Amino acid sequence: PAEPTVLHAWLATLQLSVIIDSWYDGAMRAALAEAGQTDVVEIQGTTRATGIGNIWTRTYDLSGTELDAEQVARTVLY
Repeated sequence: PAEPTVLHAWLATLQLSVIIDSWYDGAMRAALAEAGQTDVVEIQGTTRATGIGNIWTRTYDLSGTELDAEQVARTVLY
């Protein structure tokens, strides 16, 4: 993953409900973890090439562990 910038670090200190990360390089996730944020879920779109069923997204915590889609958090990283 990329190192968080000053902007990432600053955003991680704010009480934001949604952060949209268009780079997918892991810098924002790392900044949130470094800031000690724990009430965050990351939602990622998934490929349907090999999946069957209604699987469009997957939900993870900041360590990359997959969570149930119903997980409630203060901040969503998308």
